[in-house]
Amino acid sequence: MQYTNKHNLPEALVKALVFDDYDYEKAGDISATGLIQPPRIGQLTKRHSKEITEDVSDLIWRMAGSIGHKIIERGAPFDTFSEERLSTQLHGWTITGKVDLMRTHNGYAHQRDKYAIEDFKFRSVWAAKDAKPEDEAQLNIYATLARHNRFEIELLRIISVLRDWSKLRASREPDYPQVGVVVREVPLWSVEEQEAFLGQRVRAHQQAEKLADDDLPLCTEEERWHKPDVWAVKKKGGKRAIPGGLFTDENAAAAYVARNSVIEVKPTYEIEYRPGEDVRCLNYCAVKEFCSYGKTLTNGGGNSIDDTEGKTNV
Repeated sequence: MQYTNKHNLPEALVKALVFDDYDYEKAGDISATGLIQPPRIGQLTKRHSKEITEDVSDLIWRMAGSIGHKIIERGAPFDTFSEERLSTQLHGWTITGKVDLMRTHNGYAHQRDKYAIEDFKFRSVWAAKDAKPEDEAQLNIYATLARHNRFEIELLRIISVLRDWSKLRASREPDYPQVGVVVREVPLWSVEEQEAFLGQRVRAHQQAEKLADDDLPLCTEEERWHKPDVWAVKKKGGKRAIPGGLFTDENAAAAYVARNSVIEVKPTYEIEYRPGEDVRCLNYCAVKEFCSYGKTLTNGGGNSIDDTEGKTNV
């Protein structure tokens, strides 16, 4: 990894940002976070690690998260395993995972055969708004590793600390988080589901090792954080869609305008086409320049499809 300092941050801060004491897996190992990562991203990251460039300004929140995890570890109760590294063997690989907190369920010390796993995330309010499939996958891998190490897991929870939470907005908006922490229980899969998922992910990453860069399986739309094409119904000259005015089908948008035009003597609506985009590829993927798919993307977010924005006055 190569680092740049485009914004001329102070030297002391730069050194703190690039310092990394994470215990990375060795050859033949893969972590839980590595397993849930798309095989294409995983392989391109390994193969081009020395060519990847990142600006130190993009590491600020990672540093803040590391600080937060150390503080939480320091405050862990007596009956809790904190930052516990678990491992198991599967298909010739060592699977590892570092659990933030693994505590006796309900805090009863005598029930040491029943545990809850809690994982802390430091996220924006927007990012913590909905449950994330990758969180569910990661914690169920942790539960699998715990079971292989003779810990029975009964509860999984994600605890999101909201780094941009606003007390003022909480007082004004009922739907806004009322505290700066969101606690969400994660579905605990059956043993059969956990084992099947773990095996499938290991095989997918092992198969990817044998493929050339351009032959690696494409990330799914979900993995690319794909936003679909939408048609926005707006007041003419406006920038934002009217409430309820976003449609994934152009005909539905036109029908909405037609229904409401009956009420208004002088319709003032227009329909704006907003092309979809792969948010992760465009803004958050460190290996985009080495990816055959990423190279096809334009600044507007599209690839082989027509990205032309258009407005239809109605």
